[in-house]
Amino acid sequence: MAYRADSRRLPKRKAAVKEKAPYMPFYGRDFYGDLNVMAMNAEQRGVYLHLIWLCWQEGAIPSDVATLAAVTGGFPVAYFQEQVWPKLCDLFKTQEDGKLIHLKVEAIRDGNEAFRKKRSEAGKAGNKVRWEGDRKPIAKPSQSDRKAIAKPSLSSSSSSSSSESNTHCSSGDERGALSLDVFFEERYSRHPKKRDRVLAQQALSEIAGIETADVQEQFRRGHEAWISTDTYQWKGGANCPTLAEFIVDKTWQYPPDTPAEEPRLQSTMDPETKRRMKDWNG
Repeated sequence: MAYRADSRRLPKRKAAVKEKAPYMPFYGRDFYGDLNVMAMNAEQRGVYLHLIWLCWQEGAIPSDVATLAAVTGGFPVAYFQEQVWPKLCDLFKTQEDGKLIHLKVEAIRDGNEAFRKKRSEAGKAGNKVRWEGDRKPIAKPSQSDRKAIAKPSLSSSSSSSSSESNTHCSSGDERGALSLDVFFEERYSRHPKKRDRVLAQQALSEIAGIETADVQEQFRRGHEAWISTDTYQWKGGANCPTLAEFIVDKTWQYPPDTPAEEPRLQSTMDPETKRRMKDWNG
């Protein structure tokens, strides 16, 4: 008996193209908690995961059972059609072009695309704010000779050196807004505990106004204050939250009182012992 995927045809999705990302978000609780997956044996579950990955990477998979049997492990076609495919066929939907897609995969793909678009728009907005007032040409179009327009005076040279020195010594208040990708890489590289990168990137993009220089500077100062503390630096960040947790908890909005050192816990030592220790240490 031949088992076919759901025969109701869906419009061909424009997004059903090869995925550039080398990874696919995997929600284990959803997958292993699915009653359809619970009813599968290990072989069927492995094939199902393989087909889900192919849907993600290629956009869609062929509906031909012989092809599916070949690409998922070289199963004999008759065995695949009778022992494996019957448990899986109803979990895929047929497009107008006859290929199969997985609706959960497409939902994740849509979410990723929306996230990319949001980051791109935020980055463009940040670059516009940063460079909008700096587009004047440095010379008239007719200026074609290679000679200096004027000799630099001693005062202008000194002023330039002073300005350059001040730039190196500035606290960063006047730096322009970075694109979200660049700003995230800056902060992620500085954070002691490097885990949950994707979650951290998504959490950062959801901070109101993060594409502006002011909010980026506020985040940068709060982050630098915390990652300089003893607690965050201890054993390479063993007690430090992930950057995603740091952002979601809004810790960056409440920096510690002393950036260089975590406030110490109040001592429980009794006064007499304190006096003896003080006398012992001279």
